[in-house]
Amino acid sequence: MEEKWQPVLLLYLKICLVYRGVNFMKPQAAKEFLQMVQEETDSQLDPDSRCMGLCIQAEAMRQGEHWDEALQLASEGCALQPKLSPQGLKTGVLHFCHLVVAYAHYAQGRPGLAQEALTKLSSLGLSDHFFQKQVEFKATHLRRLVGAEFEESYRDISVPARGQVRLVVELPEGTSAQWDFILSGYSIDFAANFVPSSGEPEELQRAEQYQAEAGPFEGGAGPFRSAGQVELVFSNTFSMLRGKSLQCRVLPNNLEVRQED
Repeated sequence: MEEKWQPVLLLYLKICLVYRGVNFMKPQAAKEFLQMVQEETDSQLDPDSRCMGLCIQAEAMRQGEHWDEALQLASEGCALQPKLSPQGLKTGVLHFCHLVVAYAHYAQGRPGLAQEALTKLSSLGLSDHFFQKQVEFKATHLRRLVGAEFEESYRDISVPARGQVRLVVELPEGTSAQWDFILSGYSIDFAANFVPSSGEPEELQRAEQYQAEAGPFEGGAGPFRSAGQVELVFSNTFSMLRGKSLQCRVLPNNLEVRQED
């Protein structure tokens, strides 16, 4: 495939990704710049050019800390991967899109999804793309942040073969709770139940043989009208020989959580 020359997109690419120009623009100037990039992107028909345009917009949103927009635009760029030419891959814009996805997830409090995006970035290979040093520097920094987040907020759980583990979360009246877990391999049964201090238990969430390949599992509920407990049950009773390991986080961090095997 013949490489297509895109002088306008390349100019925008240099302004945004090389010089990080959007980071120094006033809001109105940044808005006008993004409008020009969007118009140029929309005029492109080939996947390589569209991915470049989406990458520029996504990185501009990252610099402005507009995380929802950054995630959406970068995800659109990542979705073009099967259609990119070898020349398009070598520009590094796909790598940058995966990097922006990772940063957006981390900034929005989803370190598990950030870790997954970083893994996808690493799996792309191609160490000689144009932004290799810049992407690797930013990715290394983010990996350290994600690692620190896991160390501080996640607990390691081992579920034995033919067994289960239960996390019990104490909830005062009017409290909400969120949880997520990352399974290291294979599959696990999961259920979340609310047990009020008085009244009947209520099932909040259930997943049977949830696969590790599906990525982080997220859930949440509340605010609860009465005090009680949320029970997070990880069941491996269907596996006769193989134990399972996972990392789980419960938010907010000040909730009392205890593990019952």
